[in-house]
Amino acid sequence: TSTILQIIQARDPGVNPELSYWGNWVGWFTARSFVGTFGYMDIWLNDSGRAQGSDSNWIYRVFIALILGMLFTSLIAIYQKGDKEARPVHTLNAVFEVVVLLLFIRFNMQYFQAQARYLFPAIGPISLAVGIGSTFLTKNRGMIAVTGLVLIFGILNVYAVMRLPGEFDRRTSMYLPPR
Repeated sequence: TSTILQIIQARDPGVNPELSYWGNWVGWFTARSFVGTFGYMDIWLNDSGRAQGSDSNWIYRVFIALILGMLFTSLIAIYQKGDKEARPVHTLNAVFEVVVLLLFIRFNMQYFQAQARYLFPAIGPISLAVGIGSTFLTKNRGMIAVTGLVLIFGILNVYAVMRLPGEFDRRTSMYLPPR
């Protein structure tokens, strides 16, 4: 990470390199990779298909906001319900998510690995929280919540699958000999 901090300092001397590292590098890269990056983390769902640049990242912003909104809403739902029987399960899930997040942070203190795959051990509790949040927003109509999530993330999946062949061709054509 010290090399990255030096790069950040050289590129923008007026910015705190530590804050930039955790916010613009680890945070932003990880959040986008949670939504979808492909290949060797070199195919992105933005205009250019690249990680850096002045591209529109609206797809990432929408889906990150959706996921964070569902996570936040799940906290409200759990707090409002006050279900004493479910409290130990929610507590265990929260502790597990925090432990995975702390391990991820510790790892990124030594190595730059801003990839959401390191958070995937907690995908079960994260998914449960997204489900609780969406069910709460649909006033406990579980099928509507599930259908909405499947449609929204299904559309993202179709979009990614449609883009991938062209992006992979673009990258491999640079390295393959002419036919």
